[in-house]
Amino acid sequence: CVRYGADHGAKVHNVSYSGANSPTINSAGLYARSKGSLLFMAAGNENRDLSLTHPDYTSFVLVGATTNADKRASFSNYGTPVDIAAPGLNIATTSPGGGYQYISGTSFSSPLAAAVGALVFSVNPRLSPNAVQNILGSTADPIGSTYVYGSGRVNAYNAVQAALKTR
Repeated sequence: CVRYGADHGAKVHNVSYSGANSPTINSAGLYARSKGSLLFMAAGNENRDLSLTHPDYTSFVLVGATTNADKRASFSNYGTPVDIAAPGLNIATTSPGGGYQYISGTSFSSPLAAAVGALVFSVNPRLSPNAVQNILGSTADPIGSTYVYGSGRVNAYNAVQAALKTR
């Protein structure tokens, strides 16, 4: 899917399933970057230190989950491979058959971070994937240890303002 999207002009991709230690996902992330797009990946929901089991791939943005109090969600994986965090607890989403429900997981954090990446690309489409990732990291709110939150909790306003200034 990532290859197809990158070949057809997608600037942002989201993967909300386990696989952050997969060489295949790493290859997909490298391919996306070579085509000018950025891959976001959910860190997972096992409350594990990924530093012990996962390579710190730089080909994609690995996203952990926070609570509404800017703490690590109890289920969220953490460690040096995590690049950034986003809300992931009690996120409103559509329900099968209609209506809405509240769900938790890094599968909801990753698309939130990806959406901010898409906003950054939208206001400055000439940015490289590396530049977008750098903007996300440098404008994130530092809410605790980088070992847990990466650069911090993604901040859409700050990221868009920084992208506008790099025009």
